[in-house]
Amino acid sequence: MDRELLLVLLGALVFQALLPLGWLLAGSAPAETANDSAIELERRLGRRLVVPVIPSLLGLCALVGWALVEPEDAEALPWPAVVLAIPMLLVFVRALRRALAATLRPRVDAAATIGLVRPRVVIAPDFAAELEPQVVEAVLAHESAHARHRDPLRLWLAQLITDLQWPSASARARLSAWQEALELSRDEEARSTVDGVDLATGILAAARRVQPGGAAVAVVTARSPSLAARIERLLSPLPERAPRSGSSGPLAVVVGIAAAVAMGTLLGECVIQSLLGR
Repeated sequence: MDRELLLVLLGALVFQALLPLGWLLAGSAPAETANDSAIELERRLGRRLVVPVIPSLLGLCALVGWALVEPEDAEALPWPAVVLAIPMLLVFVRALRRALAATLRPRVDAAATIGLVRPRVVIAPDFAAELEPQVVEAVLAHESAHARHRDPLRLWLAQLITDLQWPSASARARLSAWQEALELSRDEEARSTVDGVDLATGILAAARRVQPGGAAVAVVTARSPSLAARIERLLSPLPERAPRSGSSGPLAVVVGIAAAVAMGTLLGECVIQSLLGR
């Protein structure tokens, strides 16, 4: 069997086989109270969104390491495994199709942050014309916070991660919880420079105009939590935020990827031969 074809088939099988381990590692959702900082909540939920696919991604990295030393003419995969891999490959195809569709430029009905590589804030002229200047400033502060954190790219990646776990309802729930916390977090960040009442006014005005879409775009009301709860939070005093400590997460992921590739290079052939019963 062609090495690249075998890599694709094994990749689909390994990714899906390791997902249950990732779901166990994700655990339950962190409890939230009215006094919680939305910024801290968004970070916790963001980590919980990514954790389920880390074992699967490390498994794929190990397969890449194996492919680096495997001859082009590799061993054949038994036909039952091929049949099992096909629906799993369709999950990947669906995820990639949705990811490409999300890159299309959306129509902006109110205010949004668009652009995966270079995010920029866009506000509809007729929407801005109907608002007071301080309300426009508040809406722009919210969207500028999205742009600073490259949220269109983060939303795009989060949707891709979730689609790779289709049809998992728990994955969709993690995505929805993080998206809601993201909007609250950007509200909270914007309030360091603008008044919460002005931002609440802008959100209510946008809610009458924005139509939900599938594009990778951070919209002032997109995927919002309960509008009443969000407005109530904007009208309440800002919660205290604990100082952020340094995170070793990205370094651990890099080390894990390098280790997985190295293990695949050294031991991949032995493991695959054992799995194939040879």
